[in-house]
Amino acid sequence: MSEAAWSSLAEVYTKPEDIELYPGGLSENPEPGGRMGPTFACIMGRQFKNLKEGDRFFFTHDNVDEGIKFCPGDLAKLRRRTLRDIICENTDITDLARSAFRIPSASNPLVSCSEVNSLDPDDLCLFNATRAASSLTAPGFRATTSKS
Repeated sequence: MSEAAWSSLAEVYTKPEDIELYPGGLSENPEPGGRMGPTFACIMGRQFKNLKEGDRFFFTHDNVDEGIKFCPGDLAKLRRRTLRDIICENTDITDLARSAFRIPSASNPLVSCSEVNSLDPDDLCLFNATRAASSLTAPGFRATTSKS
């Protein structure tokens, strides 16, 4: 934390233990290659971990029914995708750093959003297999066949 930040906080708080999370986190120096300090970086890291582990249908989990799992080829396609690909395909941004979580630099250059790992759900065997076996159009649903 810079001396100026410490001075500003000292005008408001009598003891360092009294500094609240938000102003303290905003006052921290960014982590190397990042835009936030260690406190907010830790909070965000834990949040992403909790989102992944708390989602029982997260694509890498193996606790789902065989009929609604991604095939190995689909998993490879999904693993190639990055946050950068998703941002580029869903916004009007024209260039974005290769690693969207890091500041652009020589080792993390800006790349044109025309270069993305596209993903068409119709190309995934899970969704095609599901649609072929079901009259429903939403992926993930399987129709039950009636016995004649």
